[in-house]
Amino acid sequence: MTHLRLQHDPASRLIVAFCLFAAALALASPAGAITVTLQPSTGDSQLSQGAATTNFGTATTIQVASQSGSQNKRILVKFDLSSIPANATINSANLTLFMTTAPSNNRTYNAHRMTRDWTESQVTWNIAQTGTNWTTAGGDYNGTATTSTTTGTTNNVSLTWNIQADVQAWVNGTSNYGTLIKDGTESSATARTATFASEENATSANRPQLVIDYTAPFTATLPGGSAVTMNEPSTLNFTVTNGNLTTTQSISNVTFALPYTVADGTPPPGWKVTYIVNNFIRFDTVDPNDPSCSTQAIGNGVSAVFGIAVTAPAAAAESTDTLTSVSAANDCNSAGSDSYSFVQTGT
Repeated sequence: MTHLRLQHDPASRLIVAFCLFAAALALASPAGAITVTLQPSTGDSQLSQGAATTNFGTATTIQVASQSGSQNKRILVKFDLSSIPANATINSANLTLFMTTAPSNNRTYNAHRMTRDWTESQVTWNIAQTGTNWTTAGGDYNGTATTSTTTGTTNNVSLTWNIQADVQAWVNGTSNYGTLIKDGTESSATARTATFASEENATSANRPQLVIDYTAPFTATLPGGSAVTMNEPSTLNFTVTNGNLTTTQSISNVTFALPYTVADGTPPPGWKVTYIVNNFIRFDTVDPNDPSCSTQAIGNGVSAVFGIAVTAPAAAAESTDTLTSVSAANDCNSAGSDSYSFVQTGT
């Protein structure tokens, strides 16, 4: 068994990093991406400046319009993201609306992240919901557009907005109040109006959609409970779960009698130790489709357990070190790698 002996050095901290390359099953590409298509379960509506107290929550079509004389119209749409794991990496997120009637000339429609919540059955140009006015009539939203798209003048086509940045912010914890679509140049002298299918439209395929491609984060969990003393040949087990990424996971006083040896242990089925160099132990499986980013398939909600053998020689030193935390980063497809680092502090 390949192994690395780490000598105790009171003047420094030793870091042992366990690097895991992992990807999810279920609609997974070789790189581990999962694709889901969402349709609004939390609603869509229209804000009409010329009908400022009218709610359009049950309308089968909704409009974006640019027209002078306070006749502008905007669209609100919001999707339930509860099926996306918190802190997942959003690879792409495309909002699609089906345009049944195009404007008479090409327009640029901007997508803005909403900054106030609203209720589909109550929202109007003037209010977000009963008893709550917009700060500014017409909706509270980020003044800088997330993205934009042009309409063209062809009827019965789909328009798509790339709202990856907004979806990433939402799954990272920013409140999801949905998206507002508006003409980039409102109050035109000549009315410029586009009509879109809403979530109430009879043709389900034409209803608003949000297609999200994401990579699920993985959680590294260390043994908890009472203190664990590693003063004889032992295996410290770790659980890797397809779920939310834990950036820093506290562990309970795992102490080592020194000096000690860290060996490759026994990975879960399908894993293997590829090499040990310096203070790094790397685990992976070979993905023939992408050798640069090897993968271990772990289905959603499924755990895999692997162990690292920690051996203390008979002539152990009297001093001990304590492992106090594990930090995790999920970055299989970018620079770096999935790493779980164990920091040793000397006494």
